[in-house]
Amino acid sequence: MKTQNSKLKTQNLYTIILTTGDAKEGSQTKMYRSLGYLSGRTRKLRYSMGQSILEVLIALTLIIFFLSGVVIIQLFAVRNVTYSENKSTAAKLARQQLDRVKVVRDSAGIDSLDRCKSSCFINSQLTPVQRVITPTGSFDQIVTLETATINDCPPPDVTPTPVSYKVTAVVYLKGAAPTPLAQLSSCITDWR
Repeated sequence: MKTQNSKLKTQNLYTIILTTGDAKEGSQTKMYRSLGYLSGRTRKLRYSMGQSILEVLIALTLIIFFLSGVVIIQLFAVRNVTYSENKSTAAKLARQQLDRVKVVRDSAGIDSLDRCKSSCFINSQLTPVQRVITPTGSFDQIVTLETATINDCPPPDVTPTPVSYKVTAVVYLKGAAPTPLAQLSSCITDWR
């Protein structure tokens, strides 16, 4: 019974203090403290306001970290797409040089590729030229022709045994690291 009476007194005093419109906020706080009934509640109210600001700051920090992670992932994705496009273009250009070597061999004979024994570039008119300027934009192309070993190119089973050559097309990206983007090799012979 005593517990219920003290509870009722606390609720009534709290109601009286809250309904008083004349008191300013500072005087209400003094009244709360002087009564002693509501001082713990006021402290909790002040603590919860500070706690909510702290929660908002932590949430904003986490959102910023998440968004910066997304931005970093996007930057890596763009860089990887650019690298893949360059790699694909370089492989296409290397295959194109190997095909041009085969066309030159078929149309003018293997002796017309003598310039490529050091290094050359086969232009769109199918003319092997010394590799001074390669007109392919940002890619540098090199074709080399060397006598093949048995390990590189096994000789065909025909008589007379033809001379086998190993053709290597290498494509670099100008201004990038010296490692090639594409390097393809093929075997050709002087026998058709």
